[in-house]
Amino acid sequence: MSNCYLSQVKICWAKLIRKSLGGIIHQAGVLAAACLYGLNNFVSRISKDHNNAIAIAKGVCNSNSSAVTVDVNSVQTNIVHLICDNIRVNPDQLCARLNKIIGNEAIEMAEGVAIKCTPIPPNIVRIMTHGDLLMEDVRAIIKKLQYVISEYDSYFVIEYDCA
Repeated sequence: MSNCYLSQVKICWAKLIRKSLGGIIHQAGVLAAACLYGLNNFVSRISKDHNNAIAIAKGVCNSNSSAVTVDVNSVQTNIVHLICDNIRVNPDQLCARLNKIIGNEAIEMAEGVAIKCTPIPPNIVRIMTHGDLLMEDVRAIIKKLQYVISEYDSYFVIEYDCA
């Protein structure tokens, strides 16, 4: 009886090890092929994505906003985190506004640009660059960001002391 139990424990242990080493992935070859293709064809383009992200961060930083800021030194990949002050603008509002073209915006900017980004509560907006962006696209994104951020900077913040 103990031999049967011991064998059953060994079988369960072997199945657990197999699963933890990826043995449960039935289409591992397809996934591996995609990874190999990415490594062989896109590694050289990663630095372009990072440079685009840094350009966007510097563009936001150059707007000298207090409503939306960015730490340029924290941009190490293709991800830019905009920091909202949560007084004049919160992440949900900023994302919704960046994804719209309203009023005379397209005329004033000489182009219509919608930026898809992700709100990360409580005060972060994440923008990610990708390999298909051209330098003209990056310039248009910076222009749109500066345009929208200037709208929020024009809001007044009234502080008062209740004491």
